[in-house]
Amino acid sequence: MFQQGAMSLARLLLIVPALVGSTVPDASCLAEGRDWEAWAGLGNRVCRGHTVDESDPLDYNVTSAPTLEECKAKCLEDPCKCKGVEYNSISGRCEVWHREAGISAWREPQVQGFTCQRFGWPAKYLIPLDGGAGRACRGDTETDNDDGYYRVEDVMHMEDCRARCVTAVDCKGIEFSGNRCEIWTRPILATKALTNFTCLRYEGPGSSFYVTTLAPILP
Repeated sequence: MFQQGAMSLARLLLIVPALVGSTVPDASCLAEGRDWEAWAGLGNRVCRGHTVDESDPLDYNVTSAPTLEECKAKCLEDPCKCKGVEYNSISGRCEVWHREAGISAWREPQVQGFTCQRFGWPAKYLIPLDGGAGRACRGDTETDNDDGYYRVEDVMHMEDCRARCVTAVDCKGIEFSGNRCEIWTRPILATKALTNFTCLRYEGPGSSFYVTTLAPILP
């Protein structure tokens, strides 16, 4: 039900601007599968950038909203820039995050009532391929590694790499090694054994690898 509501909002974001003559958001920013994720857990959480101490005011806009859902709606007014929200249910303070690299850290503050949620490709669907650890991502075979399949970004840690996938317009998975992060934009169908590499494939809604569990049909 939650995802259906998000998709209904996405459709409205495309339809309403067309009716009033304003700019229509890029449909790719509202692609099937992009959704909200309480990636830091359901406890008291505030959003951060690269590290738990990074909270640059240039990374977000501060506003107010009576509910978390309305805070999210403010973020989705510009879905291509929406990376997530930090919301306080007591004060109504709403941070709309637009940091290009996304939200890759969080901390638990002393003040209560906070939640941090990311918008994009939910990281919970980044699944280790062939075990993940000690594997490098490949295309159709273990020798298929065209540099046109991915873009390379410098990152600080694995969660930083995962956050880059979450915020990307298109992400089929990630390969991580040290400070190197590959954001794959073509399906990952194979891996190659390589020490200190990790390959995670996106297998969420909108992906050809997504599998839904159907309820049994009762007689």
